[in-house]
Amino acid sequence: MAAPSSNGQDAAYADVHELAAEAGAIEADIEKFLDESLIGDINSAADAQELDASLADRREQRAAKARVAERAAELLAAELVCKILPLAPRSASRAGDAATRAADASLPSRARRPSSAMRRRCAS
Repeated sequence: MAAPSSNGQDAAYADVHELAAEAGAIEADIEKFLDESLIGDINSAADAQELDASLADRREQRAAKARVAERAAELLAAELVCKILPLAPRSASRAGDAATRAADASLPSRARRPSSAMRRRCAS
């Protein structure tokens, strides 16, 4: 390319080079921003996976605690039957049976009165 002949053209060429340098700096800043954004997105995704795993662990712990509480209620009901059964008269009246059914209804389903097998175990 031929060299410019006047000072006005020299200034125009200097402006073009200056604009190109600014464009290069802006492009580098944009690349840096996009890289940082991508890294931030990847970190957020990893954090979300950790959060999902933590929530799953908490759900498992909650379910285990519920199972333990239900089993404890069942064992407590069985123990109460073992302590109360010898005190109860052999022939319970209908009112007594109704009271027993009402008490059983207030317990969780697995904690209701034990079967006859449980009563035999209490007797031994």
